[in-house]
Amino acid sequence: TIGSKAFAFSDGSRRIYVPSTYTSVASDAFTCAELVTNSASAEVKRVYAACEVDEGHAHSFTTPAETIEATCTEAGTAFMTCPCGNFAVNRIDPLQHLWSAWTSQSETVHSRFCTRAGCGETQTAAHTWDAGETTKDATCKEAGETTYTCTDCEATKTQAISIDKDNHADYGTRLENKKDATCVEPGYTGDTVCNGCGKPLETGTRINPLQHQWSAWTSLNENQHRRVCTRAGCGETQTASHAWNAGATTKPATCTEAGEMTCTCTVCGGKKTAPIAAFGHTDWDENGNCRRCGAHLKDLCPYCHQPHEGFGGAITAFFHKIAYFFAHLFG
Repeated sequence: TIGSKAFAFSDGSRRIYVPSTYTSVASDAFTCAELVTNSASAEVKRVYAACEVDEGHAHSFTTPAETIEATCTEAGTAFMTCPCGNFAVNRIDPLQHLWSAWTSQSETVHSRFCTRAGCGETQTAAHTWDAGETTKDATCKEAGETTYTCTDCEATKTQAISIDKDNHADYGTRLENKKDATCVEPGYTGDTVCNGCGKPLETGTRINPLQHQWSAWTSLNENQHRRVCTRAGCGETQTASHAWNAGATTKPATCTEAGEMTCTCTVCGGKKTAPIAAFGHTDWDENGNCRRCGAHLKDLCPYCHQPHEGFGGAITAFFHKIAYFFAHLFG
């Protein structure tokens, strides 16, 4: 320790070198008004004393004596001399760090370093994330993504966005459970389903049976007619009995020849014929002529209206006459 008033000097010396083993210097160790100490090395401590030699002298501190440079964190000292030999001590403020740009070191922190020569100071801090931006929309099939950017070092991180079950994007749709209606069975329009996630987006509706597209009735046989469904893939048939009208005479009967009646089905137009019995001659035993057709009946059998010739014919005519007699008798 250098004690009080250990030094007093009246010459121009203002610089004293003290070994670094002296760790304490009393504030009034010198007869000077101001004491400034700076460590110059590990071995030597320089002690500067600024003294007022002549109180009536106007100092002019214009000549640099020595400068102890300021660092980023510690103040420096500039020593200026007056021609009289006195010293003035000027404090130099710390320079402050010249920080580099922040650079990302990990997912959580970034760092920067002082670029001033000889400093080497570094700082590490947590990223400062912005509010984030959606860089991939979530869909019904895939998760989305939000990207966050550090506002200091521009590092980025991503965070998944949960699947959005209602965003079917551009996956398109397909129909499922579609069923065509037939003549007798209902159909279904089908459910609209997302191609991405398979979720039904729209429920289909029932289609009523189409009903048969019947052809015209056509005659099948003497008793029935039929019709078929013309809708593709159906092939259904129906049969029913003819609906005959009263019929019309298409060939009149005569005394000796049967006639013909034609009946028409009112549904299909089919036709059937029925015989009309021959009328037979009349009045043959009165004047010998048929009242209906005028034929001469004298030589005709009154029963069958046919001529009988020869012995066999005579016998046949005899029995026919007897039959005719009894037919008219019991008529």
